[in-house]
Amino acid sequence: MNLYRTNITFIIFSIILMANVNFGICQNVWIKGKTVNYYNDKKIKGVTVSIVNNENDSLVNSIYSKGKFKIQLNQQGIYRVVFSKEGFIEKHFLINSSSIPKYYLDKKYTIQTEMSMTQKDKYMESNTLNSAVGYVYYNKKYRGFIWDAEFTKKAQLAMDVQIFPLDEVVKLDSALNRSSRRLYFQKGINYYINIKSKPEQFFKEALIYRSKSKIKDPVLKGYYYGKMTDALLKDDLTTVNSLAPALKGTSATYISLAEALKDCKNLDTLVLNSKYAAVGYWMNLVNYTDTSDIIAFVNISNTLKIIEKEFVSIEMTDAELSFYSDFKNCMKAVEQLSQKIKNSTQSELDNPESYQYQLDGLKEKVRVLAKNCELLKD
Repeated sequence: MNLYRTNITFIIFSIILMANVNFGICQNVWIKGKTVNYYNDKKIKGVTVSIVNNENDSLVNSIYSKGKFKIQLNQQGIYRVVFSKEGFIEKHFLINSSSIPKYYLDKKYTIQTEMSMTQKDKYMESNTLNSAVGYVYYNKKYRGFIWDAEFTKKAQLAMDVQIFPLDEVVKLDSALNRSSRRLYFQKGINYYINIKSKPEQFFKEALIYRSKSKIKDPVLKGYYYGKMTDALLKDDLTTVNSLAPALKGTSATYISLAEALKDCKNLDTLVLNSKYAAVGYWMNLVNYTDTSDIIAFVNISNTLKIIEKEFVSIEMTDAELSFYSDFKNCMKAVEQLSQKIKNSTQSELDNPESYQYQLDGLKEKVRVLAKNCELLKD
């Protein structure tokens, strides 16, 4: 036997085997991002970020986040990226890198993400999440990683249902019963009686009274009903009559303010029995309430939180999910402003600059919602 030739053959075979391993398994994927508090977007340190093989639960890599993190995934397959910290709900998203072509394995890929951490709470239905909150995969068409938007939106919805009390999120006997009716802003005119008005602080309205969208049309009606209520209290019959046809469904106008005021309760029932109309009504309140009295403004902003959970249903269309996402961002910004005001001293409350950041954040989210509902004038 030629020992020299045998060794050469073994070395060549080993090189080929190593090459196959490198091209078949190894890759250069980095996951980079931030760990933040769900309620205020502040960085959270000390979060363990782990990559776990989804098939056999073996740990591949693990680091500690200092508010920002960067972790490598150098193996092909489907993995869980897990975020955990004592006192917080553990979350994870799925990453599928199995479709990267062999000739692209040595290319560096960076996946950007931001994981919002939610503290455990005794009032929560569950402090454990079994489902992924997001899914990212390699897309051959774009030659890179993309997030599955629909999966992420539906996962967020499922998380809300699982964490928060079910009777607050989905009322199967009432909220999902199409025949049930609710007046979401009963006695809504009282808000306009008591607010100090400063119109169009957040956005300039487009004055489009109707929409073909089943979601946008009630939002528009709710917004313009609020506007009509405000005009009614200011003895502006011209504006009342310009808005009334779109709300009443008839071209008939009011002869006097007394007649319009008498019909106001009837319009309440017709318009504000929809949760979408309630959002439109709230947007008008936010847009017209003077923010110089920040405590009163926060109280107005918080009025819609009582029906936030009623937007969740076990079956939502893509359009409903999109609206819910924008609406929830508004509610999150409201919570951030509320917490800031709640924890401020009197001297801070007297200085608008101390809470301007949170107020601007709410303004931005309301503008996005207004634009998507055709209320924002470009």
